[in-house]
Amino acid sequence: MSQKIGAVFTVCLMLLVGAAAAAHQPVGRALGEGLIAQDALSPADAIVVLGGDARHRAPQAAALYRQGLAPVVLAVGGTLADNHYQAQRTRDVLSSEGVPGDAILVAGLHEASTVEEAQTAAEYAIDRGWRRVIVVTSPYHTWRAGEVFRATLAPLTVDVQLSAAGDDPFDPQRWWKDPRQRRQVRNEYLKMALWSLQH
Repeated sequence: MSQKIGAVFTVCLMLLVGAAAAAHQPVGRALGEGLIAQDALSPADAIVVLGGDARHRAPQAAALYRQGLAPVVLAVGGTLADNHYQAQRTRDVLSSEGVPGDAILVAGLHEASTVEEAQTAAEYAIDRGWRRVIVVTSPYHTWRAGEVFRATLAPLTVDVQLSAAGDDPFDPQRWWKDPRQRRQVRNEYLKMALWSLQH
């Protein structure tokens, strides 16, 4: 536990330093780039699209599907917005991007966190015998999503690869200049710290 507390302290210290030194571009860039994980992709059993921003995440998943990297796309994410659950919105965008309906799996509508999305993906992996998945999410979310999914799926011997949505507006070089991106960076580091305390 002491190591985890130390890790949380380090993350919080990094956030304070980043907030205080945003004008110093190397510090800001390091904090922004530290959130991004992008793997070299190999063929997988499924592409898992996380809820949150279907406009950017689903097209990335559709592009990977069209490249033949997986035969199915699993949409997860259960937060309700504008009377549509995120997984349903992801399904609609996937369909508009040319992914056939029989290649789209829509998970339950109650995965309100990355941890719950990973648990749902694990259930599908067990049921369908998946051994490798490609997780698609926003660039700023890839580091934390990778940590959570690997912790959940590694015991099942399921390999996890990360793919960042290519047209997402997050800019690791200048995130501190945009209020929305400042919130994204702050929230990701804080959520990662909280998750580390629990695992």
